[in-house]
Amino acid sequence: MENRHQQSIPAATVAEALSYIDRASEILRPYLLSLTATDRQNIPKLGNKYLSFVEKTGAIAELNPQYCPPFFDLAEFKIDLADAMALQGLLSRVQQLARGIEDTAMTAGSEAYSQALLPYQTIKLAAKNNRPGAKVLYDELAESYPSGKRTHKSNPSDPAGQS
Repeated sequence: MENRHQQSIPAATVAEALSYIDRASEILRPYLLSLTATDRQNIPKLGNKYLSFVEKTGAIAELNPQYCPPFFDLAEFKIDLADAMALQGLLSRVQQLARGIEDTAMTAGSEAYSQALLPYQTIKLAAKNNRPGAKVLYDELAESYPSGKRTHKSNPSDPAGQS
């Protein structure tokens, strides 16, 4: 397996990035809403498909107020549209960052796991061949290996704990 994650991210860099994320959260907190799962499912969504319709309707409504119902608030509409567009740009940048963080964390974790399997398999083989001290090490590692959880005591000839 190719080692793609070869550079350690300094703790200071991670701390600095976290401080920027915390600051962004603090700055936006007064403006952000929280929707329930039902709200998210049921509200109409403005996607790229409807954006030009919404923009064009706003322009027409502004030039032709006689066609707007009395409860239509053009100023509020403009605020909603401007914020929706601005936040969409922000969301896109945050999603790109999140994807990069997720991909890097996944790669680093995968590489760490793959590397951990090397001594684990060696210790497992040594335990199977009754090497001195290997069974104790294997049992300790097998307890934390997800598929190695054992509900019964293994016998010395079966170090994997599988019958």
